[in-house]
Amino acid sequence: MGARTMNLVIQKTGGKEYVSFRESFWDPVKKKTSSRTVRNFGRLDLLLAQDPEALDKLRAQAEELKKAHQESKNALLQERVKEALSIKARGASTGDSRTVMLGSSVYRQIWERLAMPRKLRDLQSKGNTRFDFPNAVFYMVAARSLMPDSKLAQWERRNRFLYGSDKLRLCHLYRAIDLLCANKEQLVAYMNRQIAKQYKRAVTVALYDVTTYWFESQDADTLRNFGFSKDNKVNQVQVVMGLLIDQNGIPIDYELFPGNTGEFSTMLPLLRKLKDTYVIERVVVTADRGLNSGANLYALREMGLDYVIAYRLRSNAAKMLPLIRDSEGWTVRNSSVRTDVSKFRVTDETRRIRVVDESTGRPKFIDITSKLLLNYSARRARKDAYDRSRLIAKAERYAEHPGLLKSDLRRGGKSYLKLKEGDLGASLDTERIEEAEAFDGYYGICYSDPNMTPDEVLRIHHSLWQIEESFRISKSLLEARPCFHWTESRIRGHFLICYIALVIHRLLETELAAADESITAERIIEALSEATLTEVQLPDGEKFYTKSNTEGDFETIARVVGLKPLPGLAREADVKRALRVKAL
Repeated sequence: MGARTMNLVIQKTGGKEYVSFRESFWDPVKKKTSSRTVRNFGRLDLLLAQDPEALDKLRAQAEELKKAHQESKNALLQERVKEALSIKARGASTGDSRTVMLGSSVYRQIWERLAMPRKLRDLQSKGNTRFDFPNAVFYMVAARSLMPDSKLAQWERRNRFLYGSDKLRLCHLYRAIDLLCANKEQLVAYMNRQIAKQYKRAVTVALYDVTTYWFESQDADTLRNFGFSKDNKVNQVQVVMGLLIDQNGIPIDYELFPGNTGEFSTMLPLLRKLKDTYVIERVVVTADRGLNSGANLYALREMGLDYVIAYRLRSNAAKMLPLIRDSEGWTVRNSSVRTDVSKFRVTDETRRIRVVDESTGRPKFIDITSKLLLNYSARRARKDAYDRSRLIAKAERYAEHPGLLKSDLRRGGKSYLKLKEGDLGASLDTERIEEAEAFDGYYGICYSDPNMTPDEVLRIHHSLWQIEESFRISKSLLEARPCFHWTESRIRGHFLICYIALVIHRLLETELAAADESITAERIIEALSEATLTEVQLPDGEKFYTKSNTEGDFETIARVVGLKPLPGLAREADVKRALRVKAL
C-alpha cells in the first residue's frame, strides 16, 4: 500500500495558469515516487472570474480528500492488523509480533544531547574491541531504569528495546563493563563538560553525602568489606559511595571506597578531585553533620572551598546551652525563604585542631573560626519532645524492670538511665533529660563565609534533600543494590552504569521542571516502563505498530524531550520519524 498525497497544483502553460488536482504516490514497479493528474479545473483566471473564492474552495476540497484518504487507509490498516492478530491467536502461521518499550526512546534523546556515542566510540578506538560499545552501554543504562536486574536477566530481555539491542551478545555487556571501569575518570569529566554546555550548568554549590551498598555475600576483599551499614545489613559485605551533586540535584562525580571506610575519610579526596579537574570559581560545600570535623573544615579552607555544614549542638552543650538560654540576641524571622524557623541568631564558633607544620614536620595547634547560625523551629521542638517521650517511656520500663537491661540489647531509652553501683538496677537520669529538653527545636549550621546571609545559609543547607533524593532513586528505583558482580572491575563498572543512569534521569527531571511539568521520579519511571508498542509483522513482511499505556505522563514526557506523538496505528517509518531514530 503506497503512501498517497493529494495536492492542488497551479501550472503555467502558454502564458496561462491552469488548476488541477495531482496525486503523488509510490510506484512499486518503478520503485520511486510518481504523480498523476486526478482532475483538471481549467484556467485560473476564468475560475476566479466565475467565483473569486474558487481557489480557497479547491484548497479546502483537496484537504478534505487527503483526510478522507488517510481515514480510509487507516481503516484498511486496522483490518489487516486485526486479521493478522486473529490468525496468530488461532495458532495459524503468520508474521511475528512483539511488544517493545517506548521509554528507551526518551532516555535516548538525553543520551544523544550529551553526545555519549561519540565519546564511547573514541574510548573504544584506543583498544582492540570490535563490538558495538556505545549501544551496549546505552542498553545497560536504559535497562537499569526500565527493568533493573542482573546483566544476564537484562540481556535475556534485550528484544524489549527498539534500538538494535537484539544484536547484543552477553559477552558484549561484560566487555563493556570492563571498558567503562578503565575509563571512569575520563567519562565522568566528559559528561560534566557536556552538561555545562547543553544545560548551562554553573556549579556554585556542591552537595556531598555518603551511603552504603550491600552485597549478597559475606566474602570480604579489598573493596567489599564489613562496616557501618546505612541499610542495617550487619552480616553482609558492602561498599561505601561518596556522591557529589550540584544545587539542582544533578550529579557531578562519585567515588567508591572499601566497605569499612568511615565517613570522615570519603569527602576530601572527592573534593580535591573536583577542585583539580573542573575550573570552578567558587564552590560552597554542604554536607550533613557527620562530616563536620575540625580536620575536614581546615582541609576545605586549604583547598579554597567554602562550606555550609550542620553542627552538633548537643556534643558541645557547655558552649551552646548558654547561647540557647540567653533571651537576648535573637532575630525573629520574617522571610520569604521556605522554612519553619521562627527565630535565629548568629555567633562565632571556634575550635582548636592539631595539624602538621609543613616547614618543620612537627604537630601544632591552630584555631579555626566559623560563623554559627542557631535556629529555632516550633515544629521541630514538638518532634523532639515526642521522640524524647518515647525514649523516656522505654527508660522507665528499664528502671522498673532492671532485668531487661541485660536481655534487651537495644539502645534508645538507655541514654536516659543512670546505672546504680553494683548490680542494683538503674534510675532515670533527670539531669540528662532536662538538658535534652533545653535543645528542643534548636539546630545549628556552621559556615565559612561571613558575608552570607542567614537566608542564603538556610537555602543552601536545605538543598541537602536533593542528594538524599538521588540516593533514594539509585537504591529504590534504579535498584543499584544488591550488586550481582564479584570482581572489583565489574563492581566499579556496575556502579558507573548506575551513575550514568542517575545522571540521565536527573537531567530528564531538569527538562521537565524547565517546562513547568511536575512529575515525581516514581511516576517518570512508571510511565517510561509501561508505555509500549506492539509490533506486528504481516505475512508479507510489512510491519505495523500499535501503542498502549502512552496517555498522560508519557505523552507529557515525550513532548518535553522533543518526540512527536505516535498515531494509534503506525508504520515502521512513522515510528522512526516520531521517535527520532535512525534505525530500529
